[in-house]
Amino acid sequence: MFGWERLFRSDSAEVIGIACREAELCYIRLSARSDSLRIESLGKEPCTVHEVADIAEQVRVHLAKRGLEHLPIAVGLAGEDAFLYPLDLPQGMAGTECMEAAAWEMDAWLSERGYDAESFRIEPRVEEPDSACTVAAVQKKRLEAWAKACEAAALSLCSISVLAPEGRGIAASSDGLRVGEDVVVLAHDADAKSAACMGTALAAALAAVGAGSALAIRVWGEAISRSAWRVGRISRLIVGVTLTLLLGIAAVDGWQLYEAKQEAAAQEAQLAAVAHDRKAMQLLTEKQNSLQRKDAMLADLTDRSFPWYSVLVHLGTPAMCLDGVWLDGMVLRDERTLELQGNAVSYDALSAYVMAFERDLDFFPNGAVLTESGVTDRKNKAAQDIIHFRLTLKL
Repeated sequence: MFGWERLFRSDSAEVIGIACREAELCYIRLSARSDSLRIESLGKEPCTVHEVADIAEQVRVHLAKRGLEHLPIAVGLAGEDAFLYPLDLPQGMAGTECMEAAAWEMDAWLSERGYDAESFRIEPRVEEPDSACTVAAVQKKRLEAWAKACEAAALSLCSISVLAPEGRGIAASSDGLRVGEDVVVLAHDADAKSAACMGTALAAALAAVGAGSALAIRVWGEAISRSAWRVGRISRLIVGVTLTLLLGIAAVDGWQLYEAKQEAAAQEAQLAAVAHDRKAMQLLTEKQNSLQRKDAMLADLTDRSFPWYSVLVHLGTPAMCLDGVWLDGMVLRDERTLELQGNAVSYDALSAYVMAFERDLDFFPNGAVLTESGVTDRKNKAAQDIIHFRLTLKL
């Protein structure tokens, strides 16, 4: 692997192979790269329990002491836990046909011995090119027991395998152990003889990484990829990128919110200033309108009012003051009509007074209309007659 792929894909996988045989619990820690297999450590300890759940708990404690509880485990089953049936198939059969034929043969073999074939997990292994076949059968309840026990003990069970028949597996070599076509390198503190004696645990570990087909038959689970994705690193990267994006978005949104608040504050200040100016303008306009209305009213009053004072002054001029005529009352009938009441010593004096109005057409264009005249009752019969009159002036 090159470049970015190294960041997200591991170039190795590790697994713990375990097997319980003859009151001993065996462990083999195997690391597998794309081109090599290596036993990192191995060991065994007494096992005094028999229930699968108790064995799984002992495995958990053992791994926890060494800080290896995060690694997946592969369980190896020995002959007493499984049935192995060698079978010779006809030459030239296709792979699928070989598998089906082996399964049928194993069904018949189990039925002949009084077993219910449906309660077994049957897994054949066909070896090319001679079509030699070994069929492994394990009770399903045994596999389910291991799966439940590992789950209860918080162990990651990846596969369960059965050790193949003796004589087909492990051989010591100058560079480690040879298992079929696979070469397993030993760490400096691992012993080849001890590893060979732990064949079931080694078979389980090799089967878990897709190797050691000559030594083990995997009956449960899938092989671990030697270049698996680094889920933790990818998850952290995704979380980091997501948080960065969220922080970036939050920063942009925060800045936009700040700018929006600043703009809103500026607009509010402008609106306040405009409102103040508008109110002042409104007051000024109202005052101007009030003054204009008053001016209009004054102009209207000025236009419609009549200069009565001038009339009174004019009536007091020598031209309008005649001997023998005097006024004793004035009544304003409407805006343009004035009624004069007075007395005259004779009709000649009254006639002269009326003629004075007719001559003064500049001030009295309509003249005067005599609406009433007559001699008043006298208390003193010897006194001169007095004529009372009423004049109407249309100004």
